Amino acid sequence: MRNNNRLKNLKRKLRIIGGKWRGRKIPFELRNGLRPTKEIVRETLFNWLDSHVPQSRCLDLFCGTGSLGLEALSRGASHCDFVDKSSSCTGALELYLEELCVTNFSKVHLKDVADFLSLSHRRYDIVFVDPPFNAGLLNQACRDLARKNLVAPGGMIYLEFPSSDTPNYIPPCWEIYREKQTGAVKYYLYLNSQD
Repeated sequence: MRNNNRLKNLKRKLRIIGGKWRGRKIPFELRNGLRPTKEIVRETLFNWLDSHVPQSRCLDLFCGTGSLGLEALSRGASHCDFVDKSSSCTGALELYLEELCVTNFSKVHLKDVADFLSLSHRRYDIVFVDPPFNAGLLNQACRDLARKNLVAPGGMIYLEFPSSDTPNYIPPCWEIYREKQTGAVKYYLYLNSQD
């Protein structure tokens, strides 16, 4: 009950747009730098990913509210690792995952993304990379994912960044699968073509 009260005190909410939890609200705390992926962007992304999500193993880097990973779990992903260095974000997300009874299918990591990736040995079918804008973190995350070979062959990688920017490092085996711009945000979905 205490967990429920803590979640109710979080006034901001995002809606899960598809799957078994469609319409559920994700409570979160608004803080500097937190920029949840807009609903229209999530809808487009998960239309692109539709056949890839069921039974996939997902990684949500710089997860913030966890909206991307939660959307994937709602649509049938078998597991999601959520990574963020904010204790307020990860704390709220852990409570929400407990409320949804999916702690067996998810794990929240209170860690810097670079530290998490340096220690990880698991391969993922879908990776979401949506770092704080203008923090210089996107290129390093792409390098680390490729260097550690953490994306399964045929896996998908989602990148979100400001429209004024372009990643200056994309691994050679990542092929653009879809791309779009909505307002001041660009978002790309890559396919790992590595055998």
